[in-house]
Amino acid sequence: MSQPDLFLLSRPDDLVTLGVQFVGFRPVLANAAGQPPTLVAQSDAARIVLSFPPQALAEEKYTLRGATDRRGARLSNPSHLTFALPANTSVALSAQGVLAALAQAGQVAGPAEANAMLLELPWRLSMAVQAPAGNSVVADYAPLPITSAAGVAGLWQLRLRARSAPPGSAGLALLPLSAGADEAGLDTAPLSYADRQAIVSAQANGLAAVQRLELSALGGSLAARLQQPALQWAHETTLGRDRKVLITMGGILYPFGHRAEYSVVAERTFDASGSQAVAGLLRQQLLVVTEPVRSFAEGDAALVRQFPFHEVELLTRSYSDLALPQQAAAPGDWQLLSRKPYPPDNLKAQLSELTAQAETLGNTLTQRLADLPQTPQQLLDLGYGSAPALQEAQANLALYDPAGLLAQQRAIDRQLDALRPRPRPTTRPPSRPRRPLSPDELGDGSDQNGDDQNGDPGNTYTPTYSQEYYDLLATRPSNQAIQEAQQKHDFYAQQVAQLQAAVQQEFAAIPRSMQQLAASGDADATQYLALQGQIGSLQAVLAQIAAAAQQTEPLYFVPHTAAGSPVQFALRCAAANGDVHFSTPLLFVRDVHYEATQYFPAFASLIDADVAGRLAATWASTGDDNAAPAADMAAAAVGPPPAGALAPRAAAALAPLARVAARRQPLPGVPIDLIRSANRLAGDIHEVHALSIAAVQYANGFWPSLAQFEVELPAVRTLLPEQSKRVALAYADEFLHVGDQAAVPLALVDKLVVDFTRQADRSGGLVAPKFTADGISRTLGLVPTGALPLPAGLPDLATLYAGATLLGFPLGEVINLAETTARNLPLSPAIVPLLLAGQPPGVQMEWPGLPLKSYGPLKTTDATTLDLHVELSPLKTETTCTVENISVVLPPTGTPFLTLTFESLVFKQENGKAPDLKISKPKVEFEGALKLLRVLQEKLQQLLDLGDSGPTVEVTSVGLTASYTFAVPSVQMGGFLLRNIAFRTAVEVPFDGRPVTVGISFARRDNPFNLSVLLFGGGGYIDLLLGPAGLLRLEASMEFGAAVAVDFLVASGEVHALGGVRYVQRGADIEVDGYLRFGGSVQVLGLVSVSVELVLTLHYDSELDKLWGQATLVLEINLLLYADSVELDSGPWVLYDGPDNPLGVSADPAPASRRVPGPPPAGLAPAAPVAEGLAPRVLPPAFLAAASAAEADLQTWQTYQAAFAP
Repeated sequence: MSQPDLFLLSRPDDLVTLGVQFVGFRPVLANAAGQPPTLVAQSDAARIVLSFPPQALAEEKYTLRGATDRRGARLSNPSHLTFALPANTSVALSAQGVLAALAQAGQVAGPAEANAMLLELPWRLSMAVQAPAGNSVVADYAPLPITSAAGVAGLWQLRLRARSAPPGSAGLALLPLSAGADEAGLDTAPLSYADRQAIVSAQANGLAAVQRLELSALGGSLAARLQQPALQWAHETTLGRDRKVLITMGGILYPFGHRAEYSVVAERTFDASGSQAVAGLLRQQLLVVTEPVRSFAEGDAALVRQFPFHEVELLTRSYSDLALPQQAAAPGDWQLLSRKPYPPDNLKAQLSELTAQAETLGNTLTQRLADLPQTPQQLLDLGYGSAPALQEAQANLALYDPAGLLAQQRAIDRQLDALRPRPRPTTRPPSRPRRPLSPDELGDGSDQNGDDQNGDPGNTYTPTYSQEYYDLLATRPSNQAIQEAQQKHDFYAQQVAQLQAAVQQEFAAIPRSMQQLAASGDADATQYLALQGQIGSLQAVLAQIAAAAQQTEPLYFVPHTAAGSPVQFALRCAAANGDVHFSTPLLFVRDVHYEATQYFPAFASLIDADVAGRLAATWASTGDDNAAPAADMAAAAVGPPPAGALAPRAAAALAPLARVAARRQPLPGVPIDLIRSANRLAGDIHEVHALSIAAVQYANGFWPSLAQFEVELPAVRTLLPEQSKRVALAYADEFLHVGDQAAVPLALVDKLVVDFTRQADRSGGLVAPKFTADGISRTLGLVPTGALPLPAGLPDLATLYAGATLLGFPLGEVINLAETTARNLPLSPAIVPLLLAGQPPGVQMEWPGLPLKSYGPLKTTDATTLDLHVELSPLKTETTCTVENISVVLPPTGTPFLTLTFESLVFKQENGKAPDLKISKPKVEFEGALKLLRVLQEKLQQLLDLGDSGPTVEVTSVGLTASYTFAVPSVQMGGFLLRNIAFRTAVEVPFDGRPVTVGISFARRDNPFNLSVLLFGGGGYIDLLLGPAGLLRLEASMEFGAAVAVDFLVASGEVHALGGVRYVQRGADIEVDGYLRFGGSVQVLGLVSVSVELVLTLHYDSELDKLWGQATLVLEINLLLYADSVELDSGPWVLYDGPDNPLGVSADPAPASRRVPGPPPAGLAPAAPVAEGLAPRVLPPAFLAAASAAEADLQTWQTYQAAFAP
């Protein structure tokens, strides 16, 4: 029977309480009264199954002494053992009979027999036991109660042991079968569900040794110990109650890889400190560091370089105040492992192929079964088997009908009797009439004449028969024919019966299923059933693989304190320049190993890629406040570099080789040697404020690495405090492969813009570097890696130094790249920390001997260089920037007319002093159209060459200006006389991003030079401003004219004609003003005077592309008692208004914002003109000579003019 009945076996004397099931027995009644019936084993397959009550009790543990409140508990499920008995074994149906039979003939069935042994001891750990090879499991117990001398019966117990076990030891191995889940709200650790799962999984590496295993009605007793490198388990239980449970898991502390052991121990302890004495299970958790110091000085070169500490020590060796990790999703809980099988694609493909074959063959066989006869008649109709013979026999049987022949005979006899003639009467007794004899009467002693065989002629009577009689007589069946028909009928009737039975058997034997077809020897059906068997086997294997893949066990967790916060492990990290101390959470990772099986690959938790990914993600998120963002990923490479990785440096060389998640560890600004070179440089040590620590798998474990590190750069903080910030660095892959030979060992995760353009005084005034740094060189500090030589050619300095200037010129354009490269000079300034013994670090920025080239109006020679030196330290503050041998030429192309040359410009600032600009040997040259001023040039050069003619330096908050101002002696060349010349040249060095400019002026608006040419006289001034774009501003004004006066005592008069032109150019914007003034006056005896004044003015603005003019005529008459004046003003007339209106007549020459396009002509001042202030007011002639001196100061006028500029 599939499920045998369960009987209760009870013996109160010694508390025998068992469930009993009998399999493969037959009952035998008792022979004598009062004797129990017996069961007899029918074969060697007979089995008796003993079921035991719960053998284990799970109890919640105490965590604090004195906390003796009630705890929850749960009973285990029943356990059972199976005993095999040989055939013909008799078992009396009593407690003594069953136990005696098992003791005498029973053999404990081992775990090889399915479901033969299932013991739940400890709670929710289903297990069996097995004996060593060549041995068997034996059950020892007393069939009868054991009593003492006082008559007290002992507890009945069944002890399991190996047959050859030494005394005092069971000699068995515990085979864990499955782990049941915990119940909600019941804290059973140890053994928790995770612990039990670990024990089940660990059987692949060895089984626990059983020293004692006993079963009883009160519970089981167990002493077992599992000793593996990754898992140790010790369990002691007495009568179902745990006395001591220890589970120890070996592993490492991620990410540094220190070996450690995590233990949970529960021991029954008598505690009398509470309100009642309690012997409860007291639990403790303990994490012990078995490898406190780990060295990282030797190993894969790339990994060694990626971690700047050669040794890491865990300062605390053990931790006991720990929270118990559960199997849940909360922080600090066990994260589980489920093994991944080999991809079952091949099995699935086989299953699919076999299923397709079986389906095709099954359809064929199903159709064949459907085509077979479904009723006996269909079998006959289809002519199967004996059907044709039966049909033939039935046809033959129908041919022979003896009953019909007999009936026919009798009917004919009645008809013959009616046709028989009657005899005539005679005197003598009539004799029997003669009749024709029938075939049946032939041979019966009569003849045809009617005489009998005795020859009695007296009785002869010869009747006369009709032809009808004879015809009917001929159709009469004879008795012989009837007899023969009867014989044939019986023969064929028997044959039909036999054939009908054969047909019925054949119909019953027709197969109705695949199994019947196969049993009949059908090859297709046999193949189909074989396919179904293979399909079932594959499905079972796939189900087993899926079930095994669903099994989980504990893998890792983040140790937490009992208060619920992550344990902070105190670490000492030994760097090349000293120790670094900090505390951080760590992950405890079990060191789990499994050998490969048919369906599962070998597994090792410390080298599995999926496990590494999970650990990295958990590590990165441990302590959300310190977790590195997703972008904080950096190099984590092992092994040789890829092909071409060691090629000359390029921007791509800084790309990380691999990326892993990292956790950010804050630091208090600790100086750390990140390079660890034997030849330490100042750029090797950085002020580190955070480490993003990751780990990579290496050598059957993990190796820590720095994904990135946050540093604060003292050089930037000192030179550019406004731009100072913490930056994230990562090791460049070139450094990982070649070490300290890498030109740029550190890469900036986020690029940093270094900009001196608005603090040019901090970079020497004359040069204002600006670049985007993406790496840190050991010798140069912050660098744009694009400025390093490339294998394919020279770098694009114009792009790299976009916005940077030298004397206002684009820095990238004036660096002589070819010469710099040829001299092996750096293409970026060196900005490095300055380490001084016993002093706080300083900073030094240097760019020595940088060759320059011509660009635009800036002209250089082979000796033109830039030297920059900045040193800021507690002992010294000095900034020196020197540009040597430069010239400014106008125009930059074509024939120059002005060249201004400096042997050197030196910007210097020292401790607490104002900045200074020294100009060495300035030189002015007039060429081309200005050669006529060579005499002026010579006189200027004499003044510039004087030893005591140093520049005047004016310093403001936004820059400094160094200038020379000289009074030039009068210059006479033939009829040309130039006097009252004030020459000024100035170099302005702004600190706020504006370019350096050079100004040259001859005289000023408020003090013009005087020019005489023969009888004509005039004056003017010239002011030039040069910059990187060439001529930034040119303003020139020239006035000329003549006046003649006569006096005849009675009458006097004068006539004058004056003119002037002012030219102003600001970049491409040009303004031109011009005027002509004609007039005269006559006085007679001082009583009458008449004066006439005509003024014509023109103004052109290139930005508006407009030319307008104005004419004013003033007539004054003075009589003795009468005076009057008449003023005629044309108003402003637009003479040219662009190409579309060359002769425009607009009365409004310009919008309001452009109505003061430049200074008025000399001798004219703005008045209230007719047309919105544009018409000049004519001054009396007496004021003409003093007109220029009466105008506003030049600077005031320029400010006024700038207010109206567009």
